[in-house]
Amino acid sequence: MTTLHKHIFIFISVLITLFFISCSDGNSSAFNGNYPAGVERFKFEFYDGLDSTSTVHILNALHRNYERIISDLKPGSMPLLVVKIWNDSENFQDVLEQVLGIRYPGATGYVNGKNGFSILLNPNSAEEAVHEFAHVVSLNINNRFANNPRWLWEA
Repeated sequence: MTTLHKHIFIFISVLITLFFISCSDGNSSAFNGNYPAGVERFKFEFYDGLDSTSTVHILNALHRNYERIISDLKPGSMPLLVVKIWNDSENFQDVLEQVLGIRYPGATGYVNGKNGFSILLNPNSAEEAVHEFAHVVSLNINNRFANNPRWLWEA
């Protein structure tokens, strides 16, 4: 293994470790429904018969992690983010194909640009929403960063 490869391996290992450490902030408090005065951070759109009662855990996770991610990445101001949540995987894949031009079987989330993301409701939706939110924040810092390179984008 060359020195360059060793440095890349160490860099990726550190990024992955930091990601897992930062995702386990130990804060399990629920979102009480109140944003700071005059602030609305997320707008939810529900599909396939979903409503806010079946997705409150996603809102809680986003709220708990919002300040940490904004503080770590420092994007400046953020727009109101639209979070689209599907309950049916076939409908989710149909829209994914319309948006991205291809179906990704097994995919449960994707970014819709600098203003939001979409997820498929599943047991890991709260964590996936935080993951997709971090992608959106990074796009608000540099809109050319998406999947360029993919290993760093997903690290």
